[in-house]
Amino acid sequence: MLLDQQNTIMRILQSTHRPRSDVHDGAKFRDRLPIKNVESLQCLEAELKMNPDAKSELTTFLGLVGGFDLKDTVWRVLKATFTTAVARVMNWRGVNGKIGVHSLVLKEVVIGAVRQNPLTGKASNKDIEFNIIKWLHLAGDREGGRRERLKKREAQQHIADPH
Repeated sequence: MLLDQQNTIMRILQSTHRPRSDVHDGAKFRDRLPIKNVESLQCLEAELKMNPDAKSELTTFLGLVGGFDLKDTVWRVLKATFTTAVARVMNWRGVNGKIGVHSLVLKEVVIGAVRQNPLTGKASNKDIEFNIIKWLHLAGDREGGRRERLKKREAQQHIADPH
């Protein structure tokens, strides 16, 4: 059993340290990520639709963030792609006036980046999408969002019942 585990670890290390000719330095995206506003998201989407090479380069660039399991990899890729402020105006289907991730080219980029990790390369679209949905759903709680909602709720209760 130990020998099998050691062989698995060696295969993973060898596959991640193999020189790759398709790796770009990502300089084109380094200053643009994570996406800070909706306008930047729209510009990047338009570029990815028109330029398949940019899509491939971004997929490779985001694939380098790694992760130790599927959830960790998806969450790292998404954190490298979107700021919390942008994630808060997004959801999977685009309901309630939000941006629908399921129809974005960036969804394909994220899935491709997750699949570049040897530990998550065989994950199904459904499993990757489940983790994307969960990450987006919890965006409202990040960076003090939960605390802000609690303060608002307490202030409203205090106004309604000043005793």
